[in-house]
This record gives sequence, structure tokens and C-alpha cells, in this order.
Amino acid sequence: MGTLQVLVIPYYFERNNILFAIFKRTDLNCWQWISGGVEDEESVLEAAKRESYEEAKIDS
Repeated sequence: MGTLQVLVIPYYFERNNILFAIFKRTDLNCWQWISGGVEDEESVLEAAKRESYEEAKIDS
């Protein structure tokens, strides 16, 4: 089995709208959400929080 991956889709409710954060990768010139692998002894939630902070400085 391959490495377990997480995908984080940051969003924010503002009045009657939902705003999503999508990030541009300069190395591949494309847009994507936050993603990454789950490390040893780490839960999926811990991995999602870590990736969010590492890639976008989102602190939960």
C-alpha cells in the first residue's frame, strides 16, 4: 500500500458566501489546495494541521 495522503481545502464563511483558498505553485505553474503525506506515528488530522501550517502558515 502507498503512503497515506491528506488534502486540505481551506475555506471561510463570509455573510452568505463561502470563500476557498487555492494556492499557486510556482515550480509547476499550477493551482492546488494543500496536500502532503502522513508521517510515521502521525494521525491524519495531525498531518492535515502540519501541512496547513508548513504550506500556508494556517494555524488551527
